[in-house]
Amino acid sequence: MDQTMPPAVPEFGQRGSDTSSGEPVEVTWRGSPWSLTGLSFLNFFLSIITLGIYSFWGKTEVRKRIWSSVRINNEPLLYTGTGKELFLGFVIIFGVLLLPFILILLGLTFYLGENHWATITFQVLFYVIVFVLFGVAVYRARRYRLSRTNWRGIRGTLTGSPWRYAWTYIWTSILIIFTAGWILPYRTHALYQRMTNEQQFGSELFKYDGDVGDIYARFAGIFFGGLAIVGAAAWLVAWMVGLDFSMFSDPEKLAEIESNPAAATQFIWILAAVMFVYVFVLGLLQIVYFTSITNYITRHTTYSSARFDLNLGYGGMLWLFFTNILIVLGSLTILQPVAMARVSRYFVERLSVHGTVDVEGIVQNAAALGTTGEGLAEAFDIDGF
Repeated sequence: MDQTMPPAVPEFGQRGSDTSSGEPVEVTWRGSPWSLTGLSFLNFFLSIITLGIYSFWGKTEVRKRIWSSVRINNEPLLYTGTGKELFLGFVIIFGVLLLPFILILLGLTFYLGENHWATITFQVLFYVIVFVLFGVAVYRARRYRLSRTNWRGIRGTLTGSPWRYAWTYIWTSILIIFTAGWILPYRTHALYQRMTNEQQFGSELFKYDGDVGDIYARFAGIFFGGLAIVGAAAWLVAWMVGLDFSMFSDPEKLAEIESNPAAATQFIWILAAVMFVYVFVLGLLQIVYFTSITNYITRHTTYSSARFDLNLGYGGMLWLFFTNILIVLGSLTILQPVAMARVSRYFVERLSVHGTVDVEGIVQNAAALGTTGEGLAEAFDIDGF
Protein backbone atom coordinates (compact mmCIF):
# COMPACT_ATOMS: atom_id res chain seq x y z
CA MET A 1 0.00 0.00 0.00
CA ASP A 2 1.27 3.40 -0.91
CA GLN A 3 1.63 5.34 2.31
CA THR A 4 2.92 8.57 0.75
CA MET A 5 1.21 11.75 1.76
CA PRO A 6 -0.97 13.63 -0.75
CA PRO A 7 0.69 16.52 -2.57
CA ALA A 8 1.08 19.56 -0.34
CA VAL A 9 -1.13 22.52 -1.09
CA PRO A 10 -1.28 25.97 0.47
CA GLU A 11 -3.47 26.28 3.54
CA PHE A 12 -6.87 27.85 3.19
CA GLY A 13 -6.56 31.54 2.54
CA GLN A 14 -2.83 31.31 1.85
CA ARG A 15 -1.41 31.88 -1.63
CA GLY A 16 1.34 29.65 -2.94
CA SER A 17 3.95 30.61 -5.49
CA ASP A 18 2.22 28.59 -8.23
CA THR A 19 -1.21 30.02 -7.48
CA SER A 20 -0.40 33.71 -7.24
CA SER A 21 -3.31 34.55 -9.52
CA GLY A 22 -5.75 32.45 -7.51
CA GLU A 23 -8.06 33.22 -4.66
CA PRO A 24 -9.13 31.18 -1.62
CA VAL A 25 -12.47 29.41 -1.84
CA GLU A 26 -15.07 29.20 0.89
CA VAL A 27 -18.22 27.09 0.61
CA THR A 28 -21.09 27.99 2.93
CA TRP A 29 -24.79 27.28 3.40
CA ARG A 30 -27.49 29.88 3.81
CA GLY A 31 -31.04 29.33 4.99
CA SER A 32 -32.99 26.59 6.76
CA PRO A 33 -33.94 23.24 5.20
CA TRP A 34 -37.36 23.63 6.83
CA SER A 35 -38.07 26.54 4.50
CA LEU A 36 -38.89 23.84 1.93
CA THR A 37 -41.84 22.61 3.99
CA GLY A 38 -44.45 24.66 2.16
CA LEU A 39 -42.96 23.78 -1.22
CA SER A 40 -42.99 20.08 -0.27
CA PHE A 41 -46.73 20.10 0.43
CA LEU A 42 -47.42 22.15 -2.70
CA ASN A 43 -45.43 19.75 -4.87
CA PHE A 44 -47.25 16.80 -3.35
CA PHE A 45 -50.68 18.33 -3.95
CA LEU A 46 -49.93 19.36 -7.54
CA SER A 47 -48.39 15.97 -8.34
CA ILE A 48 -51.51 14.22 -7.07
CA ILE A 49 -53.97 16.27 -9.10
CA THR A 50 -51.80 16.02 -12.26
CA LEU A 51 -51.27 12.25 -11.85
CA GLY A 52 -47.55 12.71 -11.26
CA ILE A 53 -46.79 14.95 -14.23
CA TYR A 54 -46.03 18.00 -12.08
CA SER A 55 -43.36 16.03 -10.17
CA PHE A 56 -40.77 16.99 -12.81
CA TRP A 57 -41.41 20.69 -12.21
CA GLY A 58 -41.57 20.11 -8.47
CA LYS A 59 -38.19 18.37 -8.47
CA THR A 60 -36.73 21.24 -10.47
CA GLU A 61 -37.95 23.83 -7.96
CA VAL A 62 -36.51 21.82 -5.06
CA ARG A 63 -33.14 21.70 -6.81
CA LYS A 64 -33.22 25.44 -7.42
CA ARG A 65 -33.86 26.09 -3.73
CA ILE A 66 -31.11 23.74 -2.54
CA TRP A 67 -28.56 24.92 -5.12
CA SER A 68 -29.18 28.58 -4.23
CA SER A 69 -28.57 27.82 -0.55
CA VAL A 70 -24.99 26.82 -1.39
CA ARG A 71 -22.67 29.82 -1.56
CA ILE A 72 -19.16 29.80 -3.00
CA ASN A 73 -17.31 32.91 -1.89
CA ASN A 74 -20.70 34.30 -0.92
CA GLU A 75 -22.17 33.86 -4.42
CA PRO A 76 -24.98 31.31 -4.84
CA LEU A 77 -24.99 28.32 -7.11
CA LEU A 78 -27.69 28.48 -9.75
CA TYR A 79 -29.62 25.50 -11.06
CA THR A 80 -30.71 26.23 -14.63
CA GLY A 81 -32.54 23.01 -15.45
CA THR A 82 -36.27 23.03 -16.17
CA GLY A 83 -39.19 20.75 -15.47
CA LYS A 84 -39.84 20.57 -19.21
CA GLU A 85 -36.38 19.08 -19.80
CA LEU A 86 -36.92 16.38 -17.20
CA PHE A 87 -40.40 15.63 -18.51
CA LEU A 88 -39.26 15.36 -22.14
CA GLY A 89 -36.35 13.12 -21.14
CA PHE A 90 -38.75 10.78 -19.35
CA VAL A 91 -41.25 10.77 -22.24
CA ILE A 92 -38.52 9.86 -24.73
CA ILE A 93 -37.23 6.94 -22.65
CA PHE A 94 -40.75 5.79 -21.86
CA GLY A 95 -41.75 5.84 -25.52
CA VAL A 96 -38.56 4.26 -26.87
CA LEU A 97 -37.79 1.71 -24.14
CA LEU A 98 -40.49 1.12 -21.54
CA LEU A 99 -43.69 1.29 -23.58
CA PRO A 100 -42.58 -1.20 -26.29
CA PHE A 101 -41.45 -3.67 -23.62
CA ILE A 102 -44.72 -3.30 -21.73
CA LEU A 103 -46.82 -3.83 -24.88
CA ILE A 104 -44.79 -6.85 -26.02
CA LEU A 105 -44.92 -8.39 -22.54
CA LEU A 106 -48.69 -7.90 -22.36
CA GLY A 107 -49.06 -9.50 -25.77
CA LEU A 108 -46.92 -12.51 -24.84
CA THR A 109 -48.78 -12.93 -21.55
CA PHE A 110 -52.18 -12.72 -23.26
CA TYR A 111 -51.43 -15.11 -26.14
CA LEU A 112 -48.92 -17.51 -24.56
CA GLY A 113 -49.51 -17.19 -20.82
CA GLU A 114 -47.32 -15.79 -18.06
CA ASN A 115 -45.55 -19.13 -17.48
CA HIS A 116 -44.61 -19.71 -21.11
CA TRP A 117 -40.85 -19.88 -21.77
CA ALA A 118 -41.03 -17.00 -24.26
CA THR A 119 -42.78 -14.74 -21.75
CA ILE A 120 -40.32 -15.58 -18.99
CA THR A 121 -37.34 -15.13 -21.34
CA PHE A 122 -38.59 -11.72 -22.42
CA GLN A 123 -39.02 -10.65 -18.78
CA VAL A 124 -35.47 -11.75 -17.96
CA LEU A 125 -34.20 -9.89 -21.03
CA PHE A 126 -35.92 -6.72 -19.84
CA TYR A 127 -34.38 -6.97 -16.36
CA VAL A 128 -30.94 -7.52 -17.90
CA ILE A 129 -31.32 -4.43 -20.09
CA VAL A 130 -32.42 -2.33 -17.10
CA PHE A 131 -29.45 -3.63 -15.10
CA VAL A 132 -27.06 -2.73 -17.93
CA LEU A 133 -28.57 0.73 -18.35
CA PHE A 134 -28.59 1.49 -14.63
CA GLY A 135 -24.94 2.56 -14.57
CA VAL A 136 -25.47 4.61 -17.73
CA ALA A 137 -28.35 6.38 -16.02
CA VAL A 138 -26.25 7.21 -12.94
CA TYR A 139 -23.50 8.74 -15.08
CA ARG A 140 -25.81 10.68 -17.40
CA ALA A 141 -27.82 12.00 -14.45
CA ARG A 142 -24.65 13.45 -12.91
CA ARG A 143 -23.70 14.98 -16.26
CA TYR A 144 -27.10 16.63 -16.60
CA ARG A 145 -27.03 18.10 -13.10
CA LEU A 146 -23.50 19.43 -13.62
CA SER A 147 -24.43 21.01 -16.95
CA ARG A 148 -27.28 22.82 -15.20
CA THR A 149 -25.13 23.98 -12.27
CA ASN A 150 -23.95 27.54 -12.80
CA TRP A 151 -21.61 29.77 -10.77
CA ARG A 152 -20.43 33.14 -12.05
CA GLY A 153 -21.67 32.14 -15.49
CA ILE A 154 -19.60 28.94 -15.58
CA ARG A 155 -21.15 25.47 -15.70
CA GLY A 156 -19.92 21.92 -15.19
CA THR A 157 -19.96 18.72 -17.24
CA LEU A 158 -18.69 15.16 -17.50
CA THR A 159 -16.30 14.51 -20.37
CA GLY A 160 -16.20 10.69 -20.50
CA SER A 161 -18.36 7.85 -21.77
CA PRO A 162 -21.30 6.64 -19.66
CA TRP A 163 -20.82 3.17 -21.15
CA ARG A 164 -17.32 2.79 -19.68
CA TYR A 165 -18.69 3.80 -16.31
CA ALA A 166 -21.62 1.39 -16.76
CA TRP A 167 -19.28 -1.53 -17.54
CA THR A 168 -17.40 -1.04 -14.25
CA TYR A 169 -20.74 -0.62 -12.49
CA ILE A 170 -22.02 -3.92 -13.96
CA TRP A 171 -19.12 -6.30 -13.35
CA THR A 172 -18.38 -5.01 -9.87
CA SER A 173 -22.07 -5.37 -8.96
CA ILE A 174 -22.02 -9.01 -10.07
CA LEU A 175 -18.91 -9.74 -8.02
CA ILE A 176 -20.40 -8.38 -4.79
CA ILE A 177 -22.11 -11.73 -4.16
CA PHE A 178 -19.17 -13.90 -5.25
CA THR A 179 -16.65 -11.98 -3.13
CA ALA A 180 -18.85 -11.71 -0.03
CA GLY A 181 -18.71 -7.94 -0.41
CA TRP A 182 -14.92 -7.65 -0.63
CA ILE A 183 -15.15 -6.08 -4.09
CA LEU A 184 -16.93 -3.07 -2.55
CA PRO A 185 -13.80 -1.03 -1.66
CA TYR A 186 -12.43 -1.46 -5.18
CA ARG A 187 -15.86 -0.68 -6.63
CA THR A 188 -16.14 2.54 -4.64
CA HIS A 189 -12.61 3.56 -5.63
CA ALA A 190 -12.99 2.72 -9.34
CA LEU A 191 -16.41 4.33 -9.84
CA TYR A 192 -15.53 7.49 -7.93
CA GLN A 193 -12.19 7.78 -9.72
CA ARG A 194 -13.76 7.50 -13.16
CA MET A 195 -16.61 9.88 -12.35
CA THR A 196 -14.38 12.47 -10.67
CA ASN A 197 -11.50 12.45 -13.15
CA GLU A 198 -13.98 13.00 -15.99
CA GLN A 199 -15.74 15.83 -14.17
CA GLN A 200 -14.94 19.43 -14.82
CA PHE A 201 -16.26 22.83 -13.92
CA GLY A 202 -15.59 25.34 -16.62
CA SER A 203 -12.21 24.58 -18.16
CA GLU A 204 -10.71 22.99 -15.02
CA LEU A 205 -10.82 19.25 -14.27
CA PHE A 206 -11.31 17.59 -10.90
CA LYS A 207 -8.76 14.97 -9.81
CA TYR A 208 -9.00 12.03 -7.42
CA ASP A 209 -5.69 10.66 -6.11
CA GLY A 210 -6.83 8.21 -3.44
CA ASP A 211 -5.35 4.75 -2.88
CA VAL A 212 -7.63 1.71 -3.01
CA GLY A 213 -5.45 0.10 -0.31
CA ASP A 214 -6.48 2.80 2.15
CA ILE A 215 -10.14 2.07 1.43
CA TYR A 216 -9.58 -1.67 1.92
CA ALA A 217 -7.93 -0.97 5.29
CA ARG A 218 -11.05 0.88 6.44
CA PHE A 219 -13.33 -1.80 5.03
CA ALA A 220 -11.40 -4.62 6.72
CA GLY A 221 -11.48 -2.87 10.08
CA ILE A 222 -15.22 -2.38 9.95
CA PHE A 223 -15.85 -5.83 8.42
CA PHE A 224 -14.04 -7.84 11.08
CA GLY A 225 -14.91 -5.47 13.88
CA GLY A 226 -18.50 -5.56 12.72
CA LEU A 227 -18.59 -9.36 12.75
CA ALA A 228 -17.42 -9.35 16.35
CA ILE A 229 -19.88 -6.64 17.43
CA VAL A 230 -22.85 -8.13 15.58
CA GLY A 231 -22.05 -11.62 16.85
CA ALA A 232 -21.65 -10.44 20.44
CA ALA A 233 -24.86 -8.40 20.28
CA ALA A 234 -26.85 -11.31 18.85
CA TRP A 235 -25.55 -13.73 21.47
CA LEU A 236 -26.25 -11.22 24.25
CA VAL A 237 -29.86 -10.81 23.19
CA ALA A 238 -30.21 -14.56 22.77
CA TRP A 239 -28.84 -15.12 26.26
CA MET A 240 -31.11 -12.46 27.78
CA VAL A 241 -34.25 -13.98 26.26
CA GLY A 242 -33.18 -17.58 26.80
CA LEU A 243 -32.58 -18.65 23.20
CA ASP A 244 -30.38 -21.77 23.08
CA PHE A 245 -28.65 -22.01 19.69
CA SER A 246 -27.80 -25.67 20.33
CA MET A 247 -31.46 -26.51 19.69
CA PHE A 248 -30.87 -26.01 15.97
CA SER A 249 -28.77 -29.19 15.97
CA ASP A 250 -31.14 -31.12 18.23
CA PRO A 251 -34.08 -32.65 16.30
CA GLU A 252 -35.95 -33.52 19.49
CA LYS A 253 -35.93 -29.93 20.79
CA LEU A 254 -37.04 -28.59 17.42
CA ALA A 255 -39.83 -31.15 17.22
CA GLU A 256 -40.96 -30.18 20.73
CA ILE A 257 -41.17 -26.52 19.75
CA GLU A 258 -43.05 -27.33 16.54
CA SER A 259 -45.63 -29.40 18.43
CA ASN A 260 -46.27 -26.63 20.98
CA PRO A 261 -47.94 -23.55 19.38
CA ALA A 262 -47.19 -21.29 22.37
CA ALA A 263 -43.54 -22.33 22.43
CA ALA A 264 -43.29 -21.94 18.65
CA THR A 265 -44.72 -18.41 18.82
CA GLN A 266 -42.33 -17.47 21.62
CA PHE A 267 -39.42 -18.94 19.67
CA ILE A 268 -40.31 -16.89 16.57
CA TRP A 269 -40.48 -13.65 18.59
CA ILE A 270 -37.15 -14.39 20.27
CA LEU A 271 -35.51 -15.16 16.94
CA ALA A 272 -37.01 -11.97 15.47
CA ALA A 273 -35.50 -9.95 18.33
CA VAL A 274 -32.07 -11.42 17.65
CA MET A 275 -32.38 -10.68 13.94
CA PHE A 276 -33.52 -7.12 14.66
CA VAL A 277 -30.41 -6.48 16.75
CA TYR A 278 -28.29 -8.01 14.01
CA VAL A 279 -29.80 -5.82 11.28
CA PHE A 280 -29.73 -2.70 13.48
CA VAL A 281 -26.05 -3.08 14.38
CA LEU A 282 -25.21 -3.91 10.77
CA GLY A 283 -26.99 -0.72 9.67
CA LEU A 284 -24.99 1.35 12.14
CA LEU A 285 -21.76 -0.14 10.82
CA GLN A 286 -22.74 0.70 7.25
CA ILE A 287 -23.26 4.33 8.22
CA VAL A 288 -19.87 4.36 9.95
CA TYR A 289 -18.22 2.88 6.85
CA PHE A 290 -19.97 5.34 4.53
CA THR A 291 -18.86 8.25 6.72
CA SER A 292 -15.24 7.11 6.81
CA ILE A 293 -15.02 6.47 3.07
CA THR A 294 -16.79 9.72 2.13
CA ASN A 295 -14.36 11.73 4.25
CA TYR A 296 -11.42 9.89 2.69
CA ILE A 297 -12.34 10.22 -0.99
CA THR A 298 -13.30 13.87 -0.54
CA ARG A 299 -9.94 14.67 1.06
CA HIS A 300 -8.24 13.09 -1.94
CA THR A 301 -10.14 15.19 -4.45
CA THR A 302 -8.65 18.35 -5.94
CA TYR A 303 -9.76 21.10 -8.27
CA SER A 304 -7.14 23.34 -9.85
CA SER A 305 -4.68 24.01 -6.99
CA ALA A 306 -7.22 23.46 -4.23
CA ARG A 307 -7.90 20.34 -2.19
CA PHE A 308 -11.22 19.54 -0.54
CA ASP A 309 -11.56 18.50 3.08
CA LEU A 310 -14.66 16.94 4.60
CA ASN A 311 -15.17 16.23 8.30
CA LEU A 312 -18.36 14.24 8.70
CA GLY A 313 -18.85 13.02 12.25
CA TYR A 314 -20.07 9.50 13.03
CA GLY A 315 -22.53 10.72 15.64
CA GLY A 316 -23.77 13.49 13.40
CA MET A 317 -24.31 11.13 10.49
CA LEU A 318 -26.22 8.66 12.66
CA TRP A 319 -28.41 11.47 14.01
CA LEU A 320 -29.00 12.84 10.50
CA PHE A 321 -29.87 9.40 9.14
CA PHE A 322 -32.39 8.43 11.81
CA THR A 323 -34.04 11.84 12.08
CA ASN A 324 -34.42 11.97 8.30
CA ILE A 325 -36.10 8.56 8.40
CA LEU A 326 -38.56 9.93 10.95
CA ILE A 327 -39.18 13.03 8.83
CA VAL A 328 -39.74 11.10 5.60
CA LEU A 329 -41.82 8.28 7.04
CA GLY A 330 -43.70 10.52 9.46
CA SER A 331 -44.79 12.78 6.59
CA LEU A 332 -45.52 9.85 4.23
CA THR A 333 -42.55 11.01 2.07
CA ILE A 334 -44.06 14.49 1.57
CA LEU A 335 -41.15 16.17 3.40
CA GLN A 336 -38.44 14.31 1.49
CA PRO A 337 -37.14 17.63 0.05
CA VAL A 338 -36.57 18.83 3.63
CA ALA A 339 -34.57 15.68 4.36
CA MET A 340 -32.52 16.19 1.20
CA ALA A 341 -31.80 19.79 2.16
CA ARG A 342 -30.73 18.71 5.66
CA VAL A 343 -28.19 16.31 4.14
CA SER A 344 -26.90 19.03 1.82
CA ARG A 345 -26.52 21.52 4.64
CA TYR A 346 -24.72 18.99 6.85
CA PHE A 347 -22.19 18.22 4.12
CA VAL A 348 -21.65 21.84 3.07
CA GLU A 349 -21.11 23.05 6.64
CA ARG A 350 -18.39 20.42 7.12
CA LEU A 351 -16.68 21.00 3.79
CA SER A 352 -13.61 23.20 3.52
CA VAL A 353 -11.26 24.01 0.66
CA HIS A 354 -7.49 24.34 1.11
CA GLY A 355 -5.48 26.20 -1.49
CA THR A 356 -6.49 28.70 -4.13
CA VAL A 357 -8.27 28.65 -7.46
CA ASP A 358 -7.58 30.95 -10.42
CA VAL A 359 -11.24 31.86 -10.71
CA GLU A 360 -10.66 34.58 -13.28
CA GLY A 361 -8.72 32.15 -15.48
CA ILE A 362 -11.55 29.61 -15.65
CA VAL A 363 -13.42 29.75 -18.95
CA GLN A 364 -16.57 28.00 -20.08
CA ASN A 365 -16.19 24.37 -21.13
CA ALA A 366 -16.96 23.52 -24.72
CA ALA A 367 -19.47 20.75 -23.97
CA ALA A 368 -22.79 21.23 -25.73
CA LEU A 369 -25.90 21.51 -23.59
CA GLY A 370 -28.52 18.83 -24.14
CA THR A 371 -32.12 19.84 -24.66
CA THR A 372 -33.68 17.23 -22.38
CA GLY A 373 -33.13 15.88 -18.91
CA GLU A 374 -31.77 12.44 -18.12
CA GLY A 375 -34.74 10.25 -18.99
CA LEU A 376 -33.19 6.97 -17.90
CA ALA A 377 -32.67 8.23 -14.35
CA GLU A 378 -36.23 9.55 -14.25
CA ALA A 379 -37.64 6.30 -15.64
CA PHE A 380 -35.69 4.18 -13.14
CA ASP A 381 -36.46 6.65 -10.33
CA ILE A 382 -32.80 6.87 -9.25
CA ASP A 383 -32.35 10.61 -9.61
CA GLY A 384 -34.08 11.84 -6.48
CA PHE A 385 -31.68 14.77 -6.16
